[in-house]
Amino acid sequence: MLEMIDLSTNKAIGALSLIKGETRTISLQLKDSGIAKNIPGYTFKFAAKQKISDTTYKINVIAGAITDAVNGKFSFTLNAADITTAFNGIYEIAMYDAQSKKTVLTPPMGLPVAVHE
Repeated sequence: MLEMIDLSTNKAIGALSLIKGETRTISLQLKDSGIAKNIPGYTFKFAAKQKISDTTYKINVIAGAITDAVNGKFSFTLNAADITTAFNGIYEIAMYDAQSKKTVLTPPMGLPVAVHE
């Protein structure tokens, strides 16, 4: 079973609280049954919207950067220009293999995100 660990807390990733206009780096580690997953050749994407059914994003798709492929570590940097609207909603993180097969790493309904003024 795949799980994402927030490297700032060493716990499973959960709700995000952001401030409109801030820059934030989210550093994660992907594990498979408790063991770091080797991730070369994968790409990662982050996005947030108000509701799962929305077709437009409140935080547009952001590409992740692999920081330590052998140990499953990657990060997303959300810049001030990405976080422009205060809202409560959900975010999703997905992984794509070399054939562009998508694996959603967050729960099916996403995880909570709150952007404050």
